Amino acid sequence: MNQKQKIAWFVLAIAAGSFAFTSGIRAMVGILIPLIERDLGHTRAALSSVASAALILYAFAQPVVGWAVQCFGSRRLMLIGLFLIIVSGIGMLWASSLAALHVFLGIIPMLGFSAAGLIPATVLAAHWFGARQGMATGVVVAALPGGQALFAALAAVLLLHLPWRESYFILTLGPAAALLLLSFLFLRDRPAPSAGASRPVPATPIGVVAASRGFWLLAIGYVACGVTDQIMLVHLVAFLADQGYSPARGSGMFSLLSSAGIAGALLMGPLVDRFEARHILACNYALRLASYPFLFLFAATHAELYLIFFAVLFGFTFMGNMPAASVFIRQAHGLASLGPIMGWLSMTHHVGGAAGVLAAGILYERWGGYNASFIGSVVLLAVAVLASLQLPKKVAGVAPQP
Repeated sequence: MNQKQKIAWFVLAIAAGSFAFTSGIRAMVGILIPLIERDLGHTRAALSSVASAALILYAFAQPVVGWAVQCFGSRRLMLIGLFLIIVSGIGMLWASSLAALHVFLGIIPMLGFSAAGLIPATVLAAHWFGARQGMATGVVVAALPGGQALFAALAAVLLLHLPWRESYFILTLGPAAALLLLSFLFLRDRPAPSAGASRPVPATPIGVVAASRGFWLLAIGYVACGVTDQIMLVHLVAFLADQGYSPARGSGMFSLLSSAGIAGALLMGPLVDRFEARHILACNYALRLASYPFLFLFAATHAELYLIFFAVLFGFTFMGNMPAASVFIRQAHGLASLGPIMGWLSMTHHVGGAAGVLAAGILYERWGGYNASFIGSVVLLAVAVLASLQLPKKVAGVAPQP
């Protein structure tokens, strides 16, 4: 491994570490809500509004982050994001009112997660790894379930010995300060250009991108992914409880699903470097579709094997569309356009997720179960498979930069 490759892997490690950290801290909000409710006396509905408003902010911040990465680079955005998370950890030492919780548990950390999370890390992977972009992006997105699992375990240990304020402060300040220092000293947006390298291709205007058929076909898949992701994140344990499973068994299945997500992202990335992105996207959505019968047809039988099949198949696709979409965008519109386009796609994902969670709750109240939501998810995923297969076989836009 030469010096340039070592630097590239170090940059990728910092980017993946930042994404794992931001994902883990985001997952801690659900752990803290019952503790804050008991300590400060705020209602569950009021505290849920903090999380809900933050998610809406996160969704609509994604296009802005994509534009900022294009204009200012990933390094600056990550430094700002990590600094904001440190501010959040300090502020939570004194935050008591609902307004303060909105600021220090909702707005500031969510802006930090956006600036130091997925989009800057994905763009860094594309800049530094070129022809192995799929593999590098797979490593980055595998950090999401990995970070969630790691910080959930760390929080469980700390909360046995410390109050929730000090636990949150330690888990934000320590990793954020270390990543901030590493990013400041060693992170670079792109490798130094080699002699005779071609001039960078300018970014495609977002209006031109929005007029392309490929963008909307990708967006269809992202909406289906967001709806099905968030329904499982919010409602899976509750569905299993309705079927008579204990909370411990339901949480265990959720943990298995998250673990499978790490393996899926690491495998899907290299496959994108060898096969067409549209085929990988279609396979990813088809595999998720195939997982549903094991859940809503066989869950009531209490046969553990069926649930394991579901958790592994669904979890395997948890972040599997990211490497393929990233490679397709670079080929179609050039590396300079990757950040802004990923920002808009990420927004469609999260807006779809919010709509899916709300719809699942309404349908549950209407029919007393989740079967309608699961059937709707299957239909959406079938549409996503067909849309992915309609992507151009060989994109005719911008050739990948060397």
